[in-house]
Amino acid sequence: MHLRLIRHGETVANREGRMQGQSDFPLSPEGKKQAQLLAKWLSADQIDAIYSSDLSRAYETALAIARYHDLSVQTREDLREIKLGRFEKLTPAEIKQKYPAYYQADLLSCGLDDVEQAEQVYQRALRVVEDLLARHFGERVVVVSHGTFIGCLLMALLNIKWPGKRIFAVGNTSMTTIDFRSSRQFMILGVNEQPHLQLEAGQIQKLGAG
Repeated sequence: MHLRLIRHGETVANREGRMQGQSDFPLSPEGKKQAQLLAKWLSADQIDAIYSSDLSRAYETALAIARYHDLSVQTREDLREIKLGRFEKLTPAEIKQKYPAYYQADLLSCGLDDVEQAEQVYQRALRVVEDLLARHFGERVVVVSHGTFIGCLLMALLNIKWPGKRIFAVGNTSMTTIDFRSSRQFMILGVNEQPHLQLEAGQIQKLGAG
């Protein structure tokens, strides 16, 4: 299975530095532009299936891609971003004011009941991979999800224990591409690639991303 993991386009919350988690924020105007550039970049690629988190910022990004491929977008709750509970929608300054004990804490290992912990995200991400392999072995699949989810998936595949922070950069509409023979046999072809953002929309013609 050829899997392309894509982070959603920019949201207003991204620009403001707010913790999004599983709260539902739509794309900003810039995020919509990013999604269109990405969709055009991928327009010449073969894609057999498109999956998305059911949060609107991911779904909007996935829809932009799907329009070039005559495919429907299949939404999955298990592709959501990590749950951040009481910290969602807050900026760092607001967290410092409301929850000073957690201002510089590693939320993914803090043990709070309303915050999804790193190991939970790892296991959720690996279950997604196993399910997609069962459904789409030998096919080319696009998954639109979220930055921390994608970063945790990479660390889970590589058996990297949570180090207290995400170690892979995952930018808005970036592409992370992995070829799988199984969940234990795979090749990472690219991480956090954003070639479509280097170009103006008018310059993109037949530029399949490989």
